Amino acid sequence: MKQIQVDNLSNKSKSEETSATLPNKERLKNPAIFNELGLINSLQKTKLETKLFLGVLENEKRVYFNVKFTRSDILCTTSVDFANLLKNLDSFNFDQTGGRAKSFKGQFPTRRKGNSNFSKITIAYLMAFKFICDYKTVGYVNEFPSKELVLDLMSLVMPEVEGRNEDSSFYGVTPRNLVKAWNFPLIKDYDLYKKYFNSLVQMELKDIKNSTNQDLHKHIAS
Repeated sequence: MKQIQVDNLSNKSKSEETSATLPNKERLKNPAIFNELGLINSLQKTKLETKLFLGVLENEKRVYFNVKFTRSDILCTTSVDFANLLKNLDSFNFDQTGGRAKSFKGQFPTRRKGNSNFSKITIAYLMAFKFICDYKTVGYVNEFPSKELVLDLMSLVMPEVEGRNEDSSFYGVTPRNLVKAWNFPLIKDYDLYKKYFNSLVQMELKDIKNSTNQDLHKHIAS
């Protein structure tokens, strides 16, 4: 895939020279400088690995949804088998200790203020994304992830944007800067993609309901 060219910025040092003319606080308030550095940092990356903490099973095993983004693919994995999670969903302790805990691989998680608002619908969304990325159905263009798919998934799993430390390689690496730098293709039929995704979510919710009902019947029978 062709890489995007950054106008008038051949490398990071040149961008640093541009931003150096502004005081640090002013650079933070300047979206153009922030996005210039963010776009350049995004161009330097060949992959991003994220981790979303969902909660804890009854046996105290922590459950994570992991995503590896590359320029040509998306790989979704979980720390436990989702089938096993579904069977124990009614006793699953969703993380409610604050905002959703998200991190890049090897980094400490960040949280927003507020509540994580995790629910069975969240699990259904993540399972739908995993299905699409596993089978590369609607949402892919010529076997490459589409811009829309990447943005939708990143909105769920990407940590808070680094906007303070300009020396960080993640400074300004937002989902939009990343899809622009990696030049993901536009989807051909967005409505079809959304309808397909929504139908997958409904199917997953039905499976969740059936799985928990079966588990309840087994419990009553015993």
